Amino acid sequence: MLIRELTGINVGEVHDEYAHALEQLVDAKITGSELVEPAEPAPALDLMAALQESVRAAERAHERPPARPRP
Repeated sequence: MLIRELTGINVGEVHDEYAHALEQLVDAKITGSELVEPAEPAPALDLMAALQESVRAAERAHERPPARPRP
């Protein structure tokens, strides 16, 4: 209730992947059924490389053209 009041997040809408996977594991162990392997997750994004590229792009966008020599 405190989280909902302070953040405006409806806790009922939040899905806990770990708890769900753990429940499936426990149910499979109890019933003796076979576990299904989860799909391979997408590769993680290199956040530092993405940040560095973003900074370089912003710097390029704000660069001034070289001054022309005066005659």
